[in-house]
Amino acid sequence: MDKEITMEKIWFPRLVSSGMVLQRGNGTTLPGKSRAHDCISIQFINQEYQIEADNQGDFLISFDYLEAGGPYELLVQSQAHGQMCFEDVYIGDVYIGSGQSNMELPISRVHWFYDIDWKRFNNRQLRYFKVEENPNFSEVQKDHTSGTWTGFTVDSIQSVSALGVFFLERLYQKLGIPLGFIQVAIGGSPIQAWLPKYLIDAEDQMLYEEYQDDVLRLKCQEEDVAKEEEWNKRLDQGDLGYREKWHLRTDFSEWKNTDIPCAFKDLFGKNFTGVAWFAKTLQMEEEEVKQQWLLDLGTIVDADEAYINGIQIGQTEYRYPPRRYEVPQGLLKKGENTIILRIKSFQGQGWFTPDKEYALTCEETKIVLKKSWKYHLGGVIEPKPAKEFMSWKPTVLHNGMLAPCFQYNIRGFLWYQGESNTERPEKYEGYLKAYVQYLRQQFNQPKLPIALIQLVNFDVDLDPQDSGWPEVREAQRKVAREESIGLIVGIDAGEHNDLHPLNKQLLAERSARYFEDVVYQSKVNGQSPEWIQVTEDAKTQEWICELDVHGLKLDDSQTTIDGFVAIDAKGHSYPLEASVQGTTVRLQKPIISENTNIQYIEIRYAYENNPAGQLLYDQSGLPASPIILPKFDF
Repeated sequence: MDKEITMEKIWFPRLVSSGMVLQRGNGTTLPGKSRAHDCISIQFINQEYQIEADNQGDFLISFDYLEAGGPYELLVQSQAHGQMCFEDVYIGDVYIGSGQSNMELPISRVHWFYDIDWKRFNNRQLRYFKVEENPNFSEVQKDHTSGTWTGFTVDSIQSVSALGVFFLERLYQKLGIPLGFIQVAIGGSPIQAWLPKYLIDAEDQMLYEEYQDDVLRLKCQEEDVAKEEEWNKRLDQGDLGYREKWHLRTDFSEWKNTDIPCAFKDLFGKNFTGVAWFAKTLQMEEEEVKQQWLLDLGTIVDADEAYINGIQIGQTEYRYPPRRYEVPQGLLKKGENTIILRIKSFQGQGWFTPDKEYALTCEETKIVLKKSWKYHLGGVIEPKPAKEFMSWKPTVLHNGMLAPCFQYNIRGFLWYQGESNTERPEKYEGYLKAYVQYLRQQFNQPKLPIALIQLVNFDVDLDPQDSGWPEVREAQRKVAREESIGLIVGIDAGEHNDLHPLNKQLLAERSARYFEDVVYQSKVNGQSPEWIQVTEDAKTQEWICELDVHGLKLDDSQTTIDGFVAIDAKGHSYPLEASVQGTTVRLQKPIISENTNIQYIEIRYAYENNPAGQLLYDQSGLPASPIILPKFDF
């Protein structure tokens, strides 16, 4: 906490507080506000600075060159307000991580996925500042509404971005200096929410202005709450299982049989919305019931309550989190045990997600739970009312969360976003380019290093032909090349059945590699192969794709590379055989009859929601981006 010698003190933004990490090097400044023309003295690391506030009371502390180190004290003496001291101040490199849910996803959601020694994350030189959700419809804010700098401990990082935690930990292994991570991310947010008003189009400006009305916003929020409460009440009232307390049931002889995973449309009909009950019995031995068990139910659409022997052991209210419920010691018994699930389908798309783990596990044993379930309809209802998410409206996260960060010096920026723009992918390239340029302008760094994390592979509930995902990836690739920022390719880092893949460490390490390469000039390649051009070999009649592999070669350990297709003028696709040679990929033309005249207009690589087969990598293990190679002379 800040030590106050007087009751009054100068104002500093929340980012300027005890525990902060200041950006090392030249040009680091700290803004503040006091009385007009207040004389202020600053003491920091054996240096003293004298400044005077302007007519409005604003002032800016400008430091000499700062070397990495800490902890230090920063003492501020105001002629008008007395003295205050910032304690536990470090100097190092500061990064911002922004975007939507895959940037926001906390360590607590993924930690079980990793077999690592978490004690190494007890490190006071690694620190984070988590900006809380704060949409603002009125004006650009100068400060955040909450937030403190906190050192890494196993406990403190549980609510922090998994990608951010792994990113800082990787950089620390390489640099060994204090590092700060400012988390500015909100799940579901489109890029428009992070842009200033003057950079969004007329359509989005109208939407922003519509919701600037405080009365309208309050009315919408109150109506949303009332509609949801009323819908949930009717859902429960119409659920026979809820009324008859099926979670206590032991006789399922009249219930139907199924295995999981399964889709509810196959059990209850297309567009089923309502409550479904599932039950499974299993026998356990006396020695087994003494173990500590975990019930793993993959992911379920949409909400669930889980019971064992009539006792609720877990509950999840929306579709995305993994269902991993600890079974209380002593609840399981020798002989027959009953697992019962009450599942709510909100919008007619209910299912147990395919290719997930469904098991009861302990340290020594795994009991697979996919076979021999019983099920019964609880009740049917109309789809759950849609909800207005105010944090997803244009400009509001820029105003309330991002803008206050611009006055803080940083080393680099990580951006992981795009899923929420796949419904209108045609707008994304222009917005993303404007966003990159705007960030560099606001941070006063024309070449600010930015790691742009490309959308990963995913397909479980996407339209295979018209999802918008390949188009957003292509927009990200183009902007990264045009604006000279780092494209962090993750076409192999996703899970086809999970919008929030667990392996955030892989993307964090690739992001760190980019900064190690570009910022720190380490002897590591941090940039994926970049496509240059396609030519034709007159002798072999092959198409030759040339790539910039940044001084390396492509990985030629695989005899063939999958995912290449040629597209003709009618939109037909023709799979292409591909082989690697040095820094090129050689493509065999499609075999067609002699009298057939086909006009090819483009070649695509991995241009799918979830590309299958062998992907293209360089020798350092970085994948090439999916791409459309546009019309050229074949």
